[in-house]
Amino acid sequence: MRAYNANAALDINVQRRQTAAPKHAITPPSTTKHVVATPHLVPQKLVSENTSSAQVRESAKSATKIIVLSVLLLAMFSTLVFERVQLLKLNTEAAKIEQRISDAKSETVRLESEFNSLFSIDSIEKYAEEELGMVKRQKYQVRFFTNDSEDEVVIYDGHINE
Repeated sequence: MRAYNANAALDINVQRRQTAAPKHAITPPSTTKHVVATPHLVPQKLVSENTSSAQVRESAKSATKIIVLSVLLLAMFSTLVFERVQLLKLNTEAAKIEQRISDAKSETVRLESEFNSLFSIDSIEKYAEEELGMVKRQKYQVRFFTNDSEDEVVIYDGHINE
C-alpha cells in the first residue's frame, strides 16, 4: 500500500505561488518593433516546351468543357422557357374554352326556360284564344254516349261496300 505524503502536495503549492505573477500586476508594453517584410517579385519559372504545350492543351480542354456546359445550360434554360410559354398558351386557351362552355350552359338554361314558357298550358290556351279565335268549351256542348254493341274494324280498300 502506498503511503500518502501530504507534505509533497504542500511543497508543490508553495513553489507555484512563488513563481506565479501577481494577479493585479501591470505589464509594460512591449518594446520590440515588428518588422514588416516588403513584397518582392517572384521570378517566373522557366517552363519547357512540352510542359507549356501540355498546359495549353489542359486549358483548351477546360475551355471546351466550360463552353459545352454553357451550351447545355442555355439549351436547358431555353427549353424551360419554351415549355412555360406553351403552358401559358394552353392555360389561356383552356380558360377561353371554359368561358365558352359557361356561356353555352347559360344559353341552354335560357332556351329551356323559353321553351317551357312557350309550351305551357297557359301559353297554348292564350295562343288558341287570341290568335286562332277559339273559345273554351261549355258544359252544354259536351255529350256522352254509350255503345252497347261490339266494336268493329272496317278496312277501306278504296271501294264502298254496301
